[in-house]
Amino acid sequence: IYAMAGAMAVMGAMALVWNAAGNLSFAGLQSAVTHMGTAPLWTLVLLLFFGFGIKMAVLPFHLWQANAYAFLPGPASAFLGAISSRMGLFAVLVVLIRLLGIVKLESLSIVGSFSARDLLAWVSLLTLIIPTFIALRQYDARLLLAWHGIGQGGYMLIGVLVGTEMGAAGGLMHVFNHATYQAILSLPAMESEAKAGRPQ
Repeated sequence: IYAMAGAMAVMGAMALVWNAAGNLSFAGLQSAVTHMGTAPLWTLVLLLFFGFGIKMAVLPFHLWQANAYAFLPGPASAFLGAISSRMGLFAVLVVLIRLLGIVKLESLSIVGSFSARDLLAWVSLLTLIIPTFIALRQYDARLLLAWHGIGQGGYMLIGVLVGTEMGAAGGLMHVFNHATYQAILSLPAMESEAKAGRPQ
């Protein structure tokens, strides 16, 4: 259900892009964005963030990832938890941040000075706090790592949304940092469960 909802959102965004640009090329879309009104831009941002946010497991679209990634057989759990889970972030960076830019996100106001960038930043902040707290309450190592991984996505995204060179560098560096230690920690967790006689 999550995957289909995300796919439909991205497909809707692509239809909006086709309507605005007449093609699906990145250059054509960049040109079309400058002429789009506020309502179509908001629709585009929300559809793309909904679609890619599901893959990234940001709140409130996070409930699927922990159980899905924690109990996969063998090394698949380490690969998906460490690397594949960051594909949603990559899509957000390529499409939203590069396409629209931080300045454009700031110009899309919700109420007063509260903008689309502020909305995404608050989503990121809640994503890094709540799943990390849930991770602290786990007694299963694989669930702890899975919930912790969801929270780390919030750190990565909020670093980029800060909009400074240091913030972007820190957020992107943490992608590599997280992939490294998540994979290293996931493999011993699987080995200990195998020794305990639990299914992998």
